Amino acid sequence: MSSMALWDKIKKVSERATQIGAIEKIESSPLFINENGIKFMVSVAKSLLKRPFNFQKSISTENISSLSNSNNINNSPKEILQPPKKFIDPFLPCDKDLFVQELCGTHNLVLNKFNVSNYHSIIATKEYEKQTDPLNRYDFKAIWECIIDCNMLCFFNCGPSSGASQPHKHVQLLVTPFHTCEEKDLTCKLEQLQQQQLSDIDNDYLKCPIESIIKLYNEPKETIFQVEQLPFKNACIYYQTDKLKSMDKDQISIYFEHHYRSLLNHLNLNSDQDNSSSNNINNIYEDTTTDFKSYNFIMTKEWMFMIPRSCYQAKGISINSVGFTGAILVRKEEELDTIKSYGIMNILKDVSFSK
Repeated sequence: MSSMALWDKIKKVSERATQIGAIEKIESSPLFINENGIKFMVSVAKSLLKRPFNFQKSISTENISSLSNSNNINNSPKEILQPPKKFIDPFLPCDKDLFVQELCGTHNLVLNKFNVSNYHSIIATKEYEKQTDPLNRYDFKAIWECIIDCNMLCFFNCGPSSGASQPHKHVQLLVTPFHTCEEKDLTCKLEQLQQQQLSDIDNDYLKCPIESIIKLYNEPKETIFQVEQLPFKNACIYYQTDKLKSMDKDQISIYFEHHYRSLLNHLNLNSDQDNSSSNNINNIYEDTTTDFKSYNFIMTKEWMFMIPRSCYQAKGISINSVGFTGAILVRKEEELDTIKSYGIMNILKDVSFSK
């Protein structure tokens, strides 16, 4: 399927799903807050309060401020797990009104029912796999098709402290650039952003707010580096794009799996748990234990970015991978007030680990 056909299909399914009410649009109006050289997008989305949460999230029983003083990823704060509720898998079967197409024979591409932005999509495994399992070459093969064909950013919430909302393995996709991707044609948006000179590196544009500081680093390709402007542990890597041009799809998926694994190793995030255990849908909460190493993973067509997580929320504000792209969603005005008074970077620091 050609790139235009895939993108056109996403738009067509989205338009129909919106018309029949299959998509519940999370309406919000972003405001922009500058911190540490990042122009954060902050949106109040009250309808987030009704979004279902099927993952057994962990909540710290310690004072959140103590998290910022922790330097050991293995020493997560004492947590309690909310009691599991009856699980209804939204991806088995997936909603026919949200289904876009099969990817690579192993995954389904569907629209997100609770739509944060237009064309917010999900890649879910066709068979049940655990959200706590690491990504593999089959996942990356499906991911890359959407990233490269549809100009999307991928994110993966792994573990009970990551902000994951569903235990069935899935990644999510957002159209880039974030703040002009609502209605206009992507080509027009690109020209507009170039005229605004949001980035003059390779005549490119900012895919998400966090990229404004990632782009400051002129590190050798395929070399892991830490973004020092951020007050928490993180790891980033640029791809060797010339290599990708000469690879077939299978080679590309192995390439991404290798670099993803290198980030896990660099941050000591390989779980001590036995991931070879059966992915049994009847035991969906079996690995949501307090010693599981949670993290957020973000991927674009140029770089990967990973952040270890210590807890799910700080100051009552929940953070998943989207927060680390530089886009913050809050559920009510009181949380927006907290963001303004306490600081976005302090929130992100509290839910991760100090360097």
